[in-house]
Amino acid sequence: ETLKALRALSSLAYKDAGAVAETGAIHQLLRLARLHESSGMVQQAAMKTVCHLAFEPTVALGELSRPEMLKLLVSLRREKGGSGAGIEAGKLAGEALARIVAAEAESGEAGSVVAIFQTEAAMELEALRAGKFKSEDASFYVLLSRLLESELVDSTFLAERLLAAAPVLAPSSQAAADGSAGWLALLRRLVLAAGRNSALSSALLLGGIFATVAALMSSHVKNLHVQTQGVASLFILVDSMRRSGPSAFAEASALKRVETAMDLGTDEDLQMFGCRLLALVLEWPVAVQETCELDVD
Repeated sequence: ETLKALRALSSLAYKDAGAVAETGAIHQLLRLARLHESSGMVQQAAMKTVCHLAFEPTVALGELSRPEMLKLLVSLRREKGGSGAGIEAGKLAGEALARIVAAEAESGEAGSVVAIFQTEAAMELEALRAGKFKSEDASFYVLLSRLLESELVDSTFLAERLLAAAPVLAPSSQAAADGSAGWLALLRRLVLAAGRNSALSSALLLGGIFATVAALMSSHVKNLHVQTQGVASLFILVDSMRRSGPSAFAEASALKRVETAMDLGTDEDLQMFGCRLLALVLEWPVAVQETCELDVD
């Protein structure tokens, strides 16, 4: 009965997404998706409906950008296991997210894409805590790169929204530290997937990415997740921008943050990325090393 209802709703959404959104049916869709979260068929039917709804920009930036909907879309997009229907639901969820991003880029409004990045960051935090974080997973960047390739959005737009999602101005608290760790893990994943000399990295550089990372690390010096993801992000950023990255790294006093982080403990990732970053610094021109205040003694 749930599948019949969702398939009927999908047909209505295809014909008139705005009218469906006005009925409150999206709330019922969310309720059904939660009730049958283990059913790939139900999730697939729900996501097909959401994709139809996302074609209407006002719906994409309104009802579909609410926190509970974004959490569902992001969690399904990240789901790697399950049945064939469940996998298809994940693909449809990614498509819906892409349409929300494209709608905001076209409208000039702000809010939905920042919320998507924040939701992705929250999921990264959960993965860190569970020991399941894998920086090599490029699925989210693949989704964004398709938008870049189709010229529906540009790298500056994505960089601005990603930087706006960073909890730089949040009061110091455990919640702010958690948000910082998740955001840094997301940054690490995206820059690594983008590769060297990418348009996204260049746009982030212009937006002050090194200062942002340094600020988050400075605000949470005792948080191991923040420091580890911060050092890893700094290394990947510098490694991806070998011409322009060193000067920006030095001007942000990022080396001090790395040295402080490495004193925090013996975490393998933290120490590995810290050592690799220090090795890079030793290869830089003396003038840049001096700006870093590198003590070679």
